[in-house]
Amino acid sequence: MGLYDLPIVFSQKEEKKEVVIQLNVIDKVMPKSKDYHQIFECELWQYPYRIAEYFNVEPFSQEHFLYLKKDLLFYKELGGDITTCSICEDPWGGQTYGNSEIRYPSMIKWIKEENNFSFDYQDFDKWVSWMDSQGMARKIRLFSISPWHEGFYFYENNRLIYEKYKIGSERFNKLWQVFLIDLYHHLKEKMVE
Repeated sequence: MGLYDLPIVFSQKEEKKEVVIQLNVIDKVMPKSKDYHQIFECELWQYPYRIAEYFNVEPFSQEHFLYLKKDLLFYKELGGDITTCSICEDPWGGQTYGNSEIRYPSMIKWIKEENNFSFDYQDFDKWVSWMDSQGMARKIRLFSISPWHEGFYFYENNRLIYEKYKIGSERFNKLWQVFLIDLYHHLKEKMVE
């Protein structure tokens, strides 16, 4: 408790600037209760594909879940019970790290056959089911309906295709509508099971 000076150094090339901020640490302690999540919510976005890549295991396999359980234990202990899921390929347009062409894959694969789209929920279902079994799926966050790369990635004849779009265009609205309706029906079906 008390006032502390915290120096922060900003540097760019050979230029440096130091700023000192004052931090006031107050006398507050988190209540020791099993129900602290009712007053404190911790949400950290999870990147399960990176863990599979790092340990060179099949995503969402039993071996992968063993690594995930270890890594997510601290999140759960903090009260983390929100699951994050990607619904489009590379939502941050390559700003995340990874070795593959798609640095952060979608948990739902978009598949184009002629003029129709279908969606493969296999990874999504495995991930959500597992997180639920670990007590970390009170809420499920899906991202991103407007990815940084401003386009759709989908599979056609087993090839990954990129199609640029303009937000609000007829094509953008139509494809997201097709996906969201399909997702709605998939989630509704899963809730019944």
